[in-house]
Amino acid sequence: MRLLSILRSIEHMQALKDAGVDGIVLGVEGFSYRSPLYDLEQIKEVVDRAKSLGVSTYLHCNRMLDEEEIIPALTLIQTIDALGVDGILFQDLAYVTLCEQAKANLVRIYAPEAILTSSPEVRTMLENGVDHVMVAKELTLDEVLKIAGENPKKVGVFGFGHLPMSVSRRPLVKNYLDEIKKDRSLADGFGLRLQEEKRAFLYPILEEDKETTIFQDRLFCVLPELTKLQANDVAFVLADDVFVEEGMLTAFIHSAHNRMAQREDDFMERYAHVVTSGYFYKKTNLTKEGN
Repeated sequence: MRLLSILRSIEHMQALKDAGVDGIVLGVEGFSYRSPLYDLEQIKEVVDRAKSLGVSTYLHCNRMLDEEEIIPALTLIQTIDALGVDGILFQDLAYVTLCEQAKANLVRIYAPEAILTSSPEVRTMLENGVDHVMVAKELTLDEVLKIAGENPKKVGVFGFGHLPMSVSRRPLVKNYLDEIKKDRSLADGFGLRLQEEKRAFLYPILEEDKETTIFQDRLFCVLPELTKLQANDVAFVLADDVFVEEGMLTAFIHSAHNRMAQREDDFMERYAHVVTSGYFYKKTNLTKEGN
């Protein structure tokens, strides 16, 4: 099982490699969100440095494409393939066709937000030009293990970071600031938090050009379940550090690397106050009896 991580900065790559990462994921302007954005010159630098470290590189093409973006996306695929990028993570299935048109030697990882929830869906994707998939973040552990066991070495899971509660393709915060006659620049950056009237939790909010995402307050962490995921042929675990304190991502990768090698660590003890098992032990599709 491989450990993949979002790359926050080029300078952080060596620390991630030292912690035990196998692959890094980076974004690019116009085609990515919730990821640090790099231009093509920086991507070339990342790829070259990653190759010297023995680390794979993946582009996070997680924006849905509008019609006028199809040709630029094709050009992007041709360019990153020539630069030596190893693969892409994407939400829009148009990327499968674009990779075929470009004859790109890229690993294709279909990573939608919350769509893939069963083995038949996964098999359909794998039979239609996709190399790997990421299953929905709302699945229970038993559901993940079942799907991964039926599709060995083909299924990836989100393993660390704030789980998104809602995603909108509208600038919700800027619209609200316009309504109350406040400065729109308040919506920029990573300083936004939302507090519901009857709850004490502070939910992180990230607003970008086309998307607004509200996240859970606690950090999802698969460390206690990592050996089960490994035993059931999960292909990779992806870690993210958006809204995470500096150094915590590296600590997670190091601990995951230790646990996969059956070595003990104290990550869960140190961070017990901020981590959660997410939906691993509670179904999200339950309804009241009689409904």
